[in-house]
Amino acid sequence: MIDPNLAPDLNTVKKIIEELDSLDHKKATIEDLRIYINKITTGYGVYAYYFNHGLVLFRGVLYPQKPTSFEHLIYPPLNKTKINRASDVGEQMFYSSTSRKAVLYELFAKPGDRLVISIWKTNNVLFFNNVGYTKANFEALSSKRIPRDLPGVSIGNSPFVAEYLAKSFCQPISEENNDMYKMTIAIARVHLQNVIGNKFSGLFYPTVQMNAEDENFAIIKETIDHGLLDLERVEFIEIIDKKENRYQYKVIDVADGMRGNTIDWKNLNKSWTVYDDSDELFIVKESGQFIAYNENGDIVDAD
Repeated sequence: MIDPNLAPDLNTVKKIIEELDSLDHKKATIEDLRIYINKITTGYGVYAYYFNHGLVLFRGVLYPQKPTSFEHLIYPPLNKTKINRASDVGEQMFYSSTSRKAVLYELFAKPGDRLVISIWKTNNVLFFNNVGYTKANFEALSSKRIPRDLPGVSIGNSPFVAEYLAKSFCQPISEENNDMYKMTIAIARVHLQNVIGNKFSGLFYPTVQMNAEDENFAIIKETIDHGLLDLERVEFIEIIDKKENRYQYKVIDVADGMRGNTIDWKNLNKSWTVYDDSDELFIVKESGQFIAYNENGDIVDAD
């Protein structure tokens, strides 16, 4: 149970936030910011969620050439880690989204980019915390969705704190202001602290680049290492164009799984151009020829 009596009064929370906002993020450390976040989240209530097995997630990584091994599809190796919304340099985090389209937006994909999209499905019940699901934040992100109902944020100062955390965590960040990632990482670390003996598998939050229309998941390394996500499919694609809120891309190759630790690419001899909201293609070899079907079973012509 969250005890609202432990929470500082609202005026104290506002003063702490004023101090926090006045810090120079170029000089402040993640730990400096986390201390302030801990203060304002004392007595803070938010519902975490158990997701049943079968949750489908899409992960994208930019690659100029086809990757070859399982390690290329999961969290980055230590020497390739970069500061991100929920992880610092040296922290391995598996980022994914609930739609293929969201992946393209979150990667800022542009024409000419090649990337691998892997599709995963959870095989266990996983416990996730969340941040960003407030009405004001969805409005700020120009979302057409209604944020999911989180009645736990009605405890004590929680609604005020939830709005502040949502706005801070889901702020747009680019190379020009990536010091602000320190703030989002501090918020993530507070939300991923173990509670009542339970360990979170990760954190989910509304997509920032795609107007909160889908969910992003930042999944901790241990969840992947314990094999709690099954690899369903891999696609190697090239972005052709982006216009009218749609990505057009070419499917260069696909794999339905692994052969040992190696991605079992089909090595297609033709390609298919589709849009990000097109039905998923199912490519099979029939009579020595590769044929693509959509979800309705209709044949999709190759380029």
